[in-house]
Amino acid sequence: MKGTWKKLNKGAFNGGRLLWLAGFLELFFLDEFPGFYFQTKIPHAVADVVLWGIYFCALLGAILLVKNFASSILTPAATEMLLLGALAYEVEDVLSATASLGPAPDTYIYTATAAVVAVIWLFALGVGARKLYPAATAAGAILMAGLIFFCAWPGPKTRPDVAEAKKSIPARYEVEKITYGPGRSYDYGEENYAAYLRLPKHQDRLRKLFFGYTPAHVPYEGDLYLPVGAKNVPLVVFVHGNHNMIEDNKGGYDYLGRYLAARGVAFQSVEQSHFNAYLGKGLSGENDARALSLLDHADKILSDPRFKGRIDKNRLYFGGHSRGGEAAAVAASFAQLPYNPDTGTATKNMKVAGVLSVAPTDSQYEPGDRPVELKVPYFLVAGAWDQDVASLEGMDQYRRAGAWRGQLLVDYANHSQFNSNWGRLDREGLQALALATGNVLDKKDQQHFLEVAAYAFVKDQGLFHDIRAYLPQSGFALATEPGGICFADFEEDADLSTATAATPDIKGATTYQEGAFAPSGRGGNNHVARLIGTYALNVNAAAEGDFALDVAAKSGRADIKITLIDAAGEKVDYSPEKDSLHAAVETGLLKWQYAAKKWEYKRALETVRFTKEAMAKKNPAFRLNALRRVEITAKGLTEIDNIRIETD
Repeated sequence: MKGTWKKLNKGAFNGGRLLWLAGFLELFFLDEFPGFYFQTKIPHAVADVVLWGIYFCALLGAILLVKNFASSILTPAATEMLLLGALAYEVEDVLSATASLGPAPDTYIYTATAAVVAVIWLFALGVGARKLYPAATAAGAILMAGLIFFCAWPGPKTRPDVAEAKKSIPARYEVEKITYGPGRSYDYGEENYAAYLRLPKHQDRLRKLFFGYTPAHVPYEGDLYLPVGAKNVPLVVFVHGNHNMIEDNKGGYDYLGRYLAARGVAFQSVEQSHFNAYLGKGLSGENDARALSLLDHADKILSDPRFKGRIDKNRLYFGGHSRGGEAAAVAASFAQLPYNPDTGTATKNMKVAGVLSVAPTDSQYEPGDRPVELKVPYFLVAGAWDQDVASLEGMDQYRRAGAWRGQLLVDYANHSQFNSNWGRLDREGLQALALATGNVLDKKDQQHFLEVAAYAFVKDQGLFHDIRAYLPQSGFALATEPGGICFADFEEDADLSTATAATPDIKGATTYQEGAFAPSGRGGNNHVARLIGTYALNVNAAAEGDFALDVAAKSGRADIKITLIDAAGEKVDYSPEKDSLHAAVETGLLKWQYAAKKWEYKRALETVRFTKEAMAKKNPAFRLNALRRVEITAKGLTEIDNIRIETD
């Protein structure tokens, strides 16, 4: 090898410049096999060196062959240009893969690509000519040091520090953890899911080698957390998403299982790593398999006589994270149908009490080629700093939930940290170097948001009225919508003079539009009204209850006033404290955004509620059940939705 190195350093090969370029190029090739590089079985430093060494030796051999046998055709200068071209291609590929996370035009991608390649080339040039041009060597080293610093830098921390929650939900039970699977006391056999997915070429043998089985023989594996001594408790059947298949994916929710079980909620973490990606390739068309597996796992636990009296079959909740969050919604929809619309096979007869969806994908699989329309309660938890499912897709499923529904957007929460084993980064490899993570919440704080939200959804929905006290003192937007009368949800048509069940009066508005709500600056299928000034609704139907609507400011915080007038002309008005409402989060998910000062504003609709108790204090003579007119006044550009009376 030493002789080869000397040979390549001579003459036309310009002091080994090609070797330096080849070495940097191989760093980018590491990303081609993330299943090997990004795993926990082999120490990362060892994996880095081994894989890079294999690639480098292979490319070294190719360069030597060119020198010995094709130097007259492919000159050193041409070889250098090819290496630079390959570097540019790889750098552009990395930057393009992260471009969807922020406002990243082509000019940014091409400029950043040129800058990175230029720094690498100048460094190689300076090192190769260190004896002749020491100044060039110093300049190249300084530029390379700057590039390395930028890649290692997590980005600035601009968010405020997070204080602990003011209140806590006390644990009441000891926790029993049962791990089920092949060869254990709880062994439920296996299922065949081969018909519901497509394996990448040649991966059947690889998966058989790693797991010991194929998709046609998938054993039941998972963890069950039970409160000791409790009777007939609700059960949350929860599943992970599409992370690396060789990771312990189900074990990443141990914290959530223990928290809920200690407070009287059984929790089942389902193993579905066999549906996950490896070597950069995932399965395709497998989200229905994830959902069916979730149903199968729930059925095994609910049918096991050893758990009789400990779990309430009528309080079954499906839950999941990432693709698992979508699978939970699909599983609930399958349970509503007598037959699978894609296969015609009978579905399992289960009574589903609700769906808990954490940072989910949406519409990767649609039963019968139709979006999932849920008829059971649905609760969404998502992070404003999600650098994977950055368009907050779960808000579309929230819109399609027909029963009680709620959503919680957590400022500075990312995607991966909801699973304890997925680390702090939402992207792997060189893509992760482009992410700004300085503002991401500490894992413990992020997970506590999910713990409290899950408990409130499953066990005590009244907690949502005072949930701020139980959460880490960080920003969030919460919307909850029980049943009642909806006057305007802005989904009926594009006619500004119509509403769902009322007659609009927009004469007092200086700005009034209707359009799609974009929670992350793009995406979203929920329609809202955009308002500055006063928007009024003349109504003919009313009921006893609370008056509510959902609001979101385009930037900053919403500043609104609600005025209600009944048939007798009695009036009440309500202006929520501005500081109590959620401020749109100025996000820069990519490091370059801080230099360019180009931001997106992550927002979610949050509920403003005017309670019947507050109305009675304001004006005892006012009667909501005789409501005739609603006036909503917004001082800045504000989006409003779901104007309603809540009766449940």
